[in-house]
Amino acid sequence: MSDPHQTLNDHDEHTDTSAVETGAVRTGAVHTGAVHAGAVQTEPPQRSSRRFLLTVSSIVLVLIFALTGIKSWRDLHERDLEARRLVAEISAAEERVAVLEAEIDRLENDPLTLERLAREELGMVRADEVVIILPPSGPDEHTRP
Repeated sequence: MSDPHQTLNDHDEHTDTSAVETGAVRTGAVHTGAVHAGAVQTEPPQRSSRRFLLTVSSIVLVLIFALTGIKSWRDLHERDLEARRLVAEISAAEERVAVLEAEIDRLENDPLTLERLAREELGMVRADEVVIILPPSGPDEHTRP
């Protein structure tokens, strides 16, 4: 063996020459990194399958992160809309509370408001008042000659 990069014995070199010339890789052969004239250097099957697996895994992870990011953004947007709706609902409820508190204050402190509501809502009258109840007018009464 005169070539320092040569790792095969004479018998293996003779049988391997046709494989090297055609570009085929002999399984089980030790690859030292030396390139024979006319040979095509290829990666061992394990290395190329690892690279393929790593590439596919990376793409899958990127897709997963992208999809979860989109879902997270959509969820965040929905939460923002819900928060705005709730703020508007709270604001409307606070306005209603303010109106009701003002009405309570009028009922407690304004006797005219209390009397008006008693007459309108409950049909109450004062003791010294006379109530006259008229029969309801029907359509026949308006059409008589």
